[in-house]
Amino acid sequence: MTAVAHKEIACVEKGLRYPGFPEGLFYGPNQYQPSPAKKLSALNNYLKVAPYVLPADPLTHSSVLWHGDLHTQNLFVDAENPARILGIIDWQSVSASPLFKQATCPGFLDFNGPIPEELGQVSLPQDFDMLSPDEQRDAKALHQSKTLYNLYMARSYRQNPEAFLALQQKDNLRHQVSVVPSTVLMDYEPYLNNLLRDVEKEWPNIVGTGPDGHPLIPCPLHSSPAEVEQQEKDEELWVQGVELMNTFINDTGGFKHWDGRVSHEQYESLKCQLASGVERFLEREAKNEEQRAAWLKVLPFIDHN
Repeated sequence: MTAVAHKEIACVEKGLRYPGFPEGLFYGPNQYQPSPAKKLSALNNYLKVAPYVLPADPLTHSSVLWHGDLHTQNLFVDAENPARILGIIDWQSVSASPLFKQATCPGFLDFNGPIPEELGQVSLPQDFDMLSPDEQRDAKALHQSKTLYNLYMARSYRQNPEAFLALQQKDNLRHQVSVVPSTVLMDYEPYLNNLLRDVEKEWPNIVGTGPDGHPLIPCPLHSSPAEVEQQEKDEELWVQGVELMNTFINDTGGFKHWDGRVSHEQYESLKCQLASGVERFLEREAKNEEQRAAWLKVLPFIDHN
């Protein structure tokens, strides 16, 4: 885990930026402004606590191979028996890493709605009969998605209890603070700072306390009020930038982490759709020509040639 943080530090010091699709519309007018200093500060603070904040259960530390992009386009099934998987593709980014960093639910389980709190049978809304036909259709679709999710988790519990344990811990502070440092090059340092402040608050519970009630190991993190204020402001702007990116994607008809590739047949129509979406975004967000020019420098899919 410390090697991961040192890798991120080396990338920041070399002036590298994440080459893929940005997580949010940062760097724009009145938006969060990432900087090498902010990234290095977050990573160096993480290194101070890294040995103590690994997920508590060592079963989730084992090195595993895990396909992190399972969705319907990467699965080949038997046409006569769709429950029989014939092949899985798109392995080029798979690596050996600790289970707690790898374990994710497959993409075909994704749905818009809260994750079931228990693995029991999922019920339709109590007022289902009072809903409109469209609302009933949506309720049934959500019910089916939640049922499939619970079935996957229940089978994981039976057949792969270590993976189930890792999936259950994904909302745990120690899990999150061990995973996020690898994404600082993608401008996740405000989120990491937020987690580190929680680590500072939870330090006695993380390392334990002695008879005098004090932590067995003094906390190496000490955020000043001024630092906390700036970090909270950055975090607020960071969240705003992520939401703004989602708005931009809706305007342009793209999707998150799209690399811009389209079929030859769709090229002209999607190019026009993208241009009109960019223009709608600029009309709404750019208050003057200076801001318009600044936005054009940071928006994805803009041809600067």
